[in-house]
Formats: sequence, C-alpha cells, structure tokens
Amino acid sequence: MKKAKERKLSEKAVEALDFIIDIICFSVGSAIFALGLNMFALPNTIICGGVTGIATTVNHFFPNLPVGTVMLVLNIPLFAAAFAFLGKKLFFRSFVATVILSVMIDLFAVFVPAGTQDKLLASVFYGVCSGVGLAVIYVRNATSGGTDILAKLIKKRFPHLSMGRLVFAVDLAVIAVSSFALKDIESALYAAVVVFISGEFIDQILYGTANAKTFTIVTTKPEEMSREIISKLNRGATMLNAKGAYTEEEKGVLICVVRTTEVRKLTRLVRSVDENAFTIVTEAGEILGEGFKSLNEEEK
Repeated sequence: MKKAKERKLSEKAVEALDFIIDIICFSVGSAIFALGLNMFALPNTIICGGVTGIATTVNHFFPNLPVGTVMLVLNIPLFAAAFAFLGKKLFFRSFVATVILSVMIDLFAVFVPAGTQDKLLASVFYGVCSGVGLAVIYVRNATSGGTDILAKLIKKRFPHLSMGRLVFAVDLAVIAVSSFALKDIESALYAAVVVFISGEFIDQILYGTANAKTFTIVTTKPEEMSREIISKLNRGATMLNAKGAYTEEEKGVLICVVRTTEVRKLTRLVRSVDENAFTIVTEAGEILGEGFKSLNEEEK
C-alpha cells in the first residue's frame, strides 16, 4: 500500500515537472514567434500563413482588433476538431500554447519596434523566428493552434509526411487567399519565402537531431559484420539471406540505421570486415523505435 502511494506521488511529480517544462517551452517558442511577427512581418505588411495570416489580414482592415485576440477566436472551431480527433492531451497542450502565443503577440505589439524596412530581410528573419518558435512548441507534442492543428490531423492520416512540409502547404493556401483579399501579390511572394524558411527550420529542429542514415550492406560475412556492429557501435541490424543474380553466390544483406555522427565509424567497420562489401547509404528522415524516437512519444 505504501509503495503504491509512493509510486502515485512519483508519477504526479513527473507530471508536474512535465507541465512546467511545457509552459517554459510554450513561453519561449511563443516569445520568439511574437518577436518575429511584430518586429519584421507586421511593419512590412508581409502576409503570414495559417490563422496568423487570417488574423493579420483582419487587423489590416480593422486595426482596433488585436492580432492575438483574433487568432484566439478563430482557433475555437479548430480546437473542437483537435479534441475530437487528436485526443485530450494534445488538445490541452495546444490550448495552453495558443493562449500563451496570443497573449505574447498582443503584448509584444505594445513595445517591440520595427526591425527593418527591407522586406526581403524582414521575410528571412521572420521565417527564422517563426520556424524556431513553432518548432519549440511542437517539440512538446503541441501545436500553436490554427492550421497547425490541421497539419497534425493530416499527419495522423499520413504519418510519413513531415510537419514542416504540411505547414508549408497549408500556409501557402492561406497566403494565396490573403494576397487576393489585400490585392498585394508582392507581399505574397515575400510570404512564400517566409513559409519555406519556417518549414525548413521546423524540420531541422524536430527531425535534425534524429537525422539518420540507412545502411544496406551486401556481404559474404554477415554474421561477423553483425557482431562487429553490435559490439563496436551498440546498434542492431536486420539480417536477410540473398543470392547474387550474376554470380549466384549466397550472401547476406544487413540493414542497419545509424545517426549521422556514426556514419564514418560504420563505413570503416564495414571496410575492415569485408572490403568487397556492397554498401548502399540512404537518408532516413525520421526513425521511430529503440535507440531513436519512441513510437509512443510520436502517438501522444
């Protein structure tokens, strides 16, 4: 009984710490995003993607309506979809993140000055701030509301698509509509620069640390090769039986995934065991499983 109580207290402590980390990440990410929006995008009338883009367009026609507040109102139906299809955890995290983001945007609008009048420079720096800020929020398995929720819904159906690419596609659609409403094609072109840079930064932060390479190794010494990989790199490998089409020689095929920092080690190891091994190295954008990103973490 005592151990059960201690275990419950321990779980609550972990949940409390997790929530504190969530709030810190949401605040930092929102601050970076709000800084970029108010310093670079709004002063230069750069059209934004997502609900932010819709809110800034509304603000253009009705300046008395704060961007952050409009964003919060527009997010209500999307949060209903998040609660229905993405689960309570994601809904709660996203709701908290969106409230913080909306407050930060309206707060920063009061005292943050314009950073530059150069639209191209503003587009680049807003793209960086947007990408970094949103990625910090995404890292905690949340969204900033808006079309990010739509991107999450699409990713749930098509998990092989990256968040950065999905956000990019949805943002382009919003930008096209906003540019038509504002009758400003030039700002839409600058916005395309923003969403491209933002999407790249999102993917680099979310998947960059998990970037990996897949080695497909055809060798006559598969057992020895696998032992070396396990003992020297502490990585697993999948072994398949194969037969050369031309030589009709029996061979083994090893499939092994390593981080980019381990590529040189594995290349040297393969050469040391079998210098005649045929090796194919390909990109592995996102790896779910032991030694990489937890599958349970992805499904949260």
